[in-house]
Amino acid sequence: MKFDKEKFSKQLKFVTQNINISDYAEKCGISRSYLSQYIGKHRDNPPKPEILEKIADASEGKLTYEELMVTAGYLDKEYYEEKKNMLKIMRHFRESNNLPEGLKNELKQNEILPDYEELLPVYEFENKIIWEDQDERERKSSFRSHLKDYFAKKIAEKSDYAVRVKDDKFKDLGIHKNYLLAVKKRQPRSGKKVLVVIKNGEEKINTIKRYYKLHNGKIHLAPSGNSESIYEESEIRVIGEIISIRGE
Repeated sequence: MKFDKEKFSKQLKFVTQNINISDYAEKCGISRSYLSQYIGKHRDNPPKPEILEKIADASEGKLTYEELMVTAGYLDKEYYEEKKNMLKIMRHFRESNNLPEGLKNELKQNEILPDYEELLPVYEFENKIIWEDQDERERKSSFRSHLKDYFAKKIAEKSDYAVRVKDDKFKDLGIHKNYLLAVKKRQPRSGKKVLVVIKNGEEKINTIKRYYKLHNGKIHLAPSGNSESIYEESEIRVIGEIISIRGE
């Protein structure tokens, strides 16, 4: 994978066609000359992922972060296209009103499950069992989940546990207060949301990020906020991949 500076230039021209380049650069928090150099194809190395994230945010939906990561050579194009096509198929099935009756019934049936407290234990985000592999008996036994209102049986069977988020600090990832996350303990696939511990000296930060494995072996965690976004594998510990998100 390599940086496609020709395509990147076209993408930047596309998002700046109705706005002054200086104004767009200001929205991105970068200098006009820096942006102009990429538009003019004068730089051979791509911007860092955190800069691409700002460019995507400033485009207000015209460009996605993943598209820019592919152009920059950080993400594999085939993987991204496969993911995009799968999402399109899922959206079609979800929005279609012309599904065969038998398939409709089967889909409905797959969403029915018993109260699964034993099969899929539920924790609050701050619960130390998630992050430190504490004894299962320390779980908050008074918390009831009513998981049948959230997850399909197949999701519950694939998951190791569910986590309830207690505030809105992950809303940039589409995860809001009281949402339930089904988590699978496994090495995450690139582009997936994960529970992750970031090691910052003696401090350990328990958080939720989108995980990207870069071509150089390093890990990019998004959104980056004001902190560093690229890490050595030894600087983070992935607790598990989020395989389903359900809100109230």
